[in-house]
Parts: sequence; structure tokens; C-alpha cells
Amino acid sequence: MGGSKPYIQQVEYELAQIAYALRFWPEGLATCVAPARISYGDDGLPGSVLDVVLAHGIEIPAWNRNLARE
Repeated sequence: MGGSKPYIQQVEYELAQIAYALRFWPEGLATCVAPARISYGDDGLPGSVLDVVLAHGIEIPAWNRNLARE
């Protein structure tokens, strides 16, 4: 169960109204996102790439995660 962090400002967002697909290269993986099924989990904003990726079991390569820290 996630909690809120008072020092992080909440972001306003709108959920997608139509279905869309995400493709991940060079793996060639693809997934369809249905607005009726958003939110998938507790990570990331509902419908965000992080939310979709983790919900569909798509592995995030370590080299991508390390780039965000540099």
C-alpha cells in the first residue's frame, strides 16, 4: 500500500480517452492500453509508461534505470 509524500507536489493529469499501443525497441515488445483498465498498479501515475510496463511484466533494462540517475 503506497502512502503520500507531503514534500512532493501532486500532479494533475488526464487519463487517455482512446486505446493506444506502446512499442519497446529494440526488443520489439508491444502492448495495448485500454482506458477502461487504467490504473494497473501502484507505481507511476495511472496510465503512465511506468504503470503500463510494470503491469504487463515488461522488464526495464538496468542501463535505462541508471541513465535516470546521472
